Amino acid sequence: LGSSMTQGLERMELHKREESQASTADPSIVSLGSVGHPFTCKEACKYASKKKGCKDGSSCARCHICVWRRYEAARAVFRAQARSAWTGQ
Repeated sequence: LGSSMTQGLERMELHKREESQASTADPSIVSLGSVGHPFTCKEACKYASKKKGCKDGSSCARCHICVWRRYEAARAVFRAQARSAWTGQ
């Protein structure tokens, strides 16, 4: 598969995982940073999916629905593309 095809498949798989997490997310755990998910939410919280969870809970400034990845730069590019597609720009 080509590089762009592989990236597209990876994005689709990531989005499916996020959707499944969003549908099973406990509303009391979803954070302030999750508002506007997936297009305008904040960066993913590293600790939301950990065994002990996020210490800030629902007041966390990061998104508890997004899947945390080590390199957020790719996520920022994806969100910018999705945002521009959403707004039609």
